[in-house]
Amino acid sequence: MTSFLEGKLSRAHQAEFESHLTQCEDCRRRLDTTVASPQEWTEVRRSLAAEQSSDPFEQRDTADSAEADQLLWCRRLLSPTDDPHMLGRIAGYEIAGLLGRGGMGIVFKGFDSALNRYVAIKMMAPQYSASGVARQRFFREAQAAAGVVHEHVIAIHCVAMWQEHPYLVMPYVQGKSLQKRLDENGPLQLREILRIGMQVASGLAAAHAQGLIHRDVKPANILMESGVDRVYLTDFGLARTVDDIRLTKTDTLVGTPQYMSPEQTNDESLDYRSDLFSLGSVLYEACTGRPAFQAATSYGVIRRINERQPVPIQDLNPDIPDWLVGIVARLMEKDPRRRFQTAAEVETLLRDCLSHVEQPRLTPLPIALSRRPNRTFVTLRRFFMTAVFLAVVVGASSLLMTGGGGNNSPLPADKTGGKPSQTKYASAQEALQAGAMLVNAGKAKESREPLEAALKLAKDDEEMMLRVYQTLLSAYRELPEFEPFQKAAEYIIERHPQDAGRSLTRRSYLAFAFNRGQMENLVKRYENVLKKDPDNRMALYLLSEIYSSGAGIPRDVANASRAVELLERLDKVNARLNRSSGPPTSEMSAADRARISLQKGRLAQQYMRAKEYLKAAELYEEIAPLDPATHAWNLKEAATAYLNLKDHDNALRLALAAEEAPAEARNDQLTYFCERQLGDTFVTLGKPGKAIPHYETALKKTTIPGYVDSTTAALQQAIRQRDQ
Repeated sequence: MTSFLEGKLSRAHQAEFESHLTQCEDCRRRLDTTVASPQEWTEVRRSLAAEQSSDPFEQRDTADSAEADQLLWCRRLLSPTDDPHMLGRIAGYEIAGLLGRGGMGIVFKGFDSALNRYVAIKMMAPQYSASGVARQRFFREAQAAAGVVHEHVIAIHCVAMWQEHPYLVMPYVQGKSLQKRLDENGPLQLREILRIGMQVASGLAAAHAQGLIHRDVKPANILMESGVDRVYLTDFGLARTVDDIRLTKTDTLVGTPQYMSPEQTNDESLDYRSDLFSLGSVLYEACTGRPAFQAATSYGVIRRINERQPVPIQDLNPDIPDWLVGIVARLMEKDPRRRFQTAAEVETLLRDCLSHVEQPRLTPLPIALSRRPNRTFVTLRRFFMTAVFLAVVVGASSLLMTGGGGNNSPLPADKTGGKPSQTKYASAQEALQAGAMLVNAGKAKESREPLEAALKLAKDDEEMMLRVYQTLLSAYRELPEFEPFQKAAEYIIERHPQDAGRSLTRRSYLAFAFNRGQMENLVKRYENVLKKDPDNRMALYLLSEIYSSGAGIPRDVANASRAVELLERLDKVNARLNRSSGPPTSEMSAADRARISLQKGRLAQQYMRAKEYLKAAELYEEIAPLDPATHAWNLKEAATAYLNLKDHDNALRLALAAEEAPAEARNDQLTYFCERQLGDTFVTLGKPGKAIPHYETALKKTTIPGYVDSTTAALQQAIRQRDQ
């Protein structure tokens, strides 16, 4: 793998390795984590430090050299702007500044003039844009976060492409990260610690209910708005589903070592409790102003996480009460079985603690914390176990006493065989929380009763129904039956308000069906749906994907032409439903035009797969003017389609048009493709002499080993043909 990344493999071995990647899930995951290493950023800084330019990016005051390097690196990505106060433009967003850099992305502060609001724009770092694995990981963040609709999880407004670089748009949080706050001010006040911990736990509970493990909970990924009154959990770039995590075995760590759980440092199977250890590490630092585990090297940090206890909190900050010390200690237990078992449990406990701190006379400390515990962890654990049992008993009794006859939603008959009883839950929210706790604890079978009760209680609340079905999806994933999962997935796909949320569920649904051997049944099911409702969008999406990929169905069933037919119908349905506002017009907003370009681009891509090259060429050429970000790319694809048709005149016309596209619409990678294609076109036309300068230009625009090797070979062949 190292030789592959460093470009040391021969072309034959490189092709063999790439073929292996398509078959080996383990190697793909290893490459996924390796490709996001920061070493390339160091190389970028070195090259940029030696670069002299009069670019306006270099004239701006910056807080440090790293930000200056980032601005220099980003300057080619931005289109010019008429606003002298802005750095440039990305699609329909004016760029006001640089907010920071993550593991594989750079974050801009942008202004959305259409909605009159500031946004944060996270763009994939240019050196990773050529990697399909890195792109997959980048889009995973958007899909994971979009699938979690919660007030303490940062929302995703949209995902798109700009100059062949993926980017996502999020709300701009006017504030700072918890990491910056700790760096500037040290330990937090007790109320602040509880308020932050409560909100982060709430966001984690929502993510866990969707089957997601964050894997990178740390102060830098916690954004604070209005002080600590509103906190957001962000950066889902490392998030995985529970099923995915259980299969993940790599030699490369992902996440920030100082906040990892012991099981994460040891590359063991993870569950939701790993995030709770990380939350405990965050709360420890909020209490003390310093990380729980520190060493000169990452290896040293990992050893301390596994072998040592952190310095006692009260040795560093005597003002922290015993009961909070106990909460943090339990979160940071080495053995996951000894931690709190769910984020929802932690949220409730911290919320009750905050109520006590703010109104000690009116609100007693939670039962689990009301005695002053011994500072040994053994006593703390025994006390917590007893207290949790008492809380469950008292809580259940209270609910039974207050439930009365005011709720007529029936539950299934109880185990004694009697009549259906009145629901023991006061609300759908309460039933949902009870079910989510069971799901997170790995008790999928037991979770069905409260979750299905929540459905009955929420029958008139579509938003609550959606949340319940999302949690049921996680529960049903663990059960042997296929139909309950199918029902939940279909509900979400039909009703989720966000495209990314629907897309994530479709992918999860198809993967689950594939693993259960149900793909042929899905084909029959949705073909029957289309017989009754030819415009059913869910059936059109799912069937087009199944037919296109051929996964889990016989070869004679897989049908690229059928996929084309379905996508053509879907394109018409989308237009009728105003998902695209009819034929593109100059009056359309840039966002609408870009959306239409992406929708039709998917159809054009399917035309190419089905070898319907004329339709592909015409559609790519049609959508090319819609979006400056994809203008040159679509022209290049149209030229490729014409080459396949042996229509060399049109291929040359469009390849030249792609080359002549405005500079802001072409980065080095796209320029490489355009120049390489022109070279290939001239060779095909029997004009190798004209191909040579294009191959030479292409070589100047790429350092990717495979591209360099193949283009060098093409150049040498053109030279030989010219000299014959």
